[in-house]
Amino acid sequence: MPMLWKRILGLAIVLFAAGSLVYSFTTDPYGHLQPYKPPRDGVVVYYFLVGSKRCDTCKNIEAYTRAAAQTAKAEAVVFALVNADAEANAHFRDPAEFNLAGKSVVVARYADGKLVKSVKCKKIWTWVHQGQDVFVAGVHAALKSVAEGAEE
Repeated sequence: MPMLWKRILGLAIVLFAAGSLVYSFTTDPYGHLQPYKPPRDGVVVYYFLVGSKRCDTCKNIEAYTRAAAQTAKAEAVVFALVNADAEANAHFRDPAEFNLAGKSVVVARYADGKLVKSVKCKKIWTWVHQGQDVFVAGVHAALKSVAEGAEE
């Protein structure tokens, strides 16, 4: 009888592991493969992914970008994690919109459902290695630029 329980337990562990692998490869835990629809009015701080794999630096960029959006002094600031590779989000790669070529942080202001102004944060790879405070300050400067309508 004890041998039967060991076999059952072993089979259960194998099935659980196999199910976990299938689940991890077939689900999108961040929802970034879905089309992203910006708000009618307000400011969005985007972190655009390319692909689904992310290194520690990319995870830091996401965390720092999220922190910058959450600590922004402007009203109606939203953080959005978007996979630019997803066909539904292909318009973000368009030169007429954000002209994305890789992982990017973009601050965009919308009014009446239209993009009014955007600033692509071009120094994210430098900022991320200088720490969260520097990164957040850089994104806050872009937020200020977008809010004031000034050029970067």
